[in-house]
Amino acid sequence: MPIMLTLIGIDAAAQRTKTGYAIASWEGSSALIERSGVMDHRGAAMAVLVDALRAGTCLIAIDAPLGWPLGLREALADHLAGQALSRLPDAMFSRASDRRLRELGHRPLEVGAALIARAAHGALFLLQELREASGQKLPLLWDPTVTTSGVIEVYPAATLKMHGHRSTGYKHPEQVNERREIAAALEPTIIGIAERSERGADEFDACLCLLAALDFLDGECVAPQPAELDVAQREGWIWLRK
Repeated sequence: MPIMLTLIGIDAAAQRTKTGYAIASWEGSSALIERSGVMDHRGAAMAVLVDALRAGTCLIAIDAPLGWPLGLREALADHLAGQALSRLPDAMFSRASDRRLRELGHRPLEVGAALIARAAHGALFLLQELREASGQKLPLLWDPTVTTSGVIEVYPAATLKMHGHRSTGYKHPEQVNERREIAAALEPTIIGIAERSERGADEFDACLCLLAALDFLDGECVAPQPAELDVAQREGWIWLRK
């Protein structure tokens, strides 16, 4: 386990200016937020993230699908308009991780079927920019023993649910009290989130990504089975508390 680890939460969106970020130091059982905000076109937020990546080992927890279903790729590889598709909808539109979460009672958006695909595209573009600007490879991580900077995919709403907190009805600008309720419950673990509850949901959700990062580091998340790992490495995997 690294002596020092920086956690970066990113709430990805199709629009860069709606992408929230939060940077925190890992305190073992908690995270201390040091910087947070939303991305901008001037590059100021990008510079902050790159500085963090250059300074030491970072775990990026990003709320966006980071891959597409293998069934979608296989079905469309040689498809011509008007022809029947060779895969059933579930294989085309959902990933192995999505199906596992459905078994656990969650309903992640399907990147093969929903507008979330635009957020996924934005997330992957942002990650590539961070790689090029920082010189870090930023691979997807599969083990909570983090020894190099890397990335995990997270799902804040489901993470809140698994911790027993409100997971819906807090994102609208006027729902400040609802964000305060969540923040009050999390403040001992995500230190500094209370003041972020007064701001927008994009920044607040980035802070919630830090909670999922802590679960990953604690080894508390549902991991791919050995037989699923190859598919997960190609499709992406949502790291969610057991």
